[in-house]
Amino acid sequence: MEIYALGGKFYVFNPQGIYDLRVNHRILGSLVGNLPDYGEQVSFNGPPLLLSIDEVAFIRSRNICPILDDSLEYDLPDAELVGRFETARESWIEAHAVEHERIRREKAEKYRIPKEKPEKTPPDAPEKLQEEKKQSNIAPFEPTLLIPLQTPLELSMGRRNKLVEIQDLQYPKTPMEHLRLKVFADLWDKGLFVQPDSRFKCDFLVYDEDPMIAHASYVIICCLWNQSIDLLEVSGRGRLATTIRKHVVVASLNPDTDTVVYTTFQFEGVS
Repeated sequence: MEIYALGGKFYVFNPQGIYDLRVNHRILGSLVGNLPDYGEQVSFNGPPLLLSIDEVAFIRSRNICPILDDSLEYDLPDAELVGRFETARESWIEAHAVEHERIRREKAEKYRIPKEKPEKTPPDAPEKLQEEKKQSNIAPFEPTLLIPLQTPLELSMGRRNKLVEIQDLQYPKTPMEHLRLKVFADLWDKGLFVQPDSRFKCDFLVYDEDPMIAHASYVIICCLWNQSIDLLEVSGRGRLATTIRKHVVVASLNPDTDTVVYTTFQFEGVS
């Protein structure tokens, strides 16, 4: 399992590595790729996995896996590599063509109209057959539409000796970045699932279980120890948290003990 730094962002391309990060290390990230078999839908994404800088810095601090600089130019593939790619590609297309044909036959059988005697055939039978075929949404197999976005070959093949492991991420630099990383690590050590957030204008969403089976329980707002908090902002966050049924938690770092302190609010209506 390796993390690749590309254009200032960090990706995991290996599906097994994505699974290992989520299941064994509770690192969630965000899938930003397309599923080759379902290229026209946007409800479910596939590899690669995009990691936030907080997640990458935490991974680096715990030595979970190496982080490689993948900004160097790729070498031109030689004849052997091209041949291996073409063989893997043809095998992939052949396997999916067989599966596509099986699904097509099942749909055709489902919408098949039983044959009847000529004298008893309704006049509108051909029109009904054509309409049923349209509803079945059966498309002929087109190999060029099913080319996988990720090939079975490793992305860095032939240039692995050029990849350099990043030793210094240059993060955290500011007190707020240091606080965010501290909070992320502290919540992770408590056995929780932590995910950077931008939807609810907070720093982190925290889950008691995997987000695939549970909603977030807490919204975390990082605040420096001596930083003042606007009451209108707290009220607005409280209204939002009440609407989405989550607890608002303010996280700060005690400079004397170097420990994270959490403060939560309970909002009640006033009549």
